[in-house]
Amino acid sequence: MTIDSLCKTYGQPAFIKIDTEGSEEEALKGMSHQPTLVSFEFNTEQLELAYRCIRHPHISSGSQFNYVLGEPEKLELDSWASKTEIESHLSTVQHMTRFGDILVKLV
Repeated sequence: MTIDSLCKTYGQPAFIKIDTEGSEEEALKGMSHQPTLVSFEFNTEQLELAYRCIRHPHISSGSQFNYVLGEPEKLELDSWASKTEIESHLSTVQHMTRFGDILVKLV
């Protein structure tokens, strides 16, 4: 089942949380319209997958990003970042063996 098929049935959501244990990129392929807020899980040991999700064509180029690490969840950045800025921030957590969520805000 794709995000688009769920939207056809239930309507376009304002928020989507994608937690598919490493298949986040595949889930994004089934989303042709970006909601106001999207959250997807990432693992610091697989940052290249996170970068591909950030760069996914269905994520608007003007989107802003933030992220949380582990629990308790709190935003790591004081302000929202661009695609380039979020990738730079994520590269600093690469040495950690942790998980988190990347939040994508449509502006």
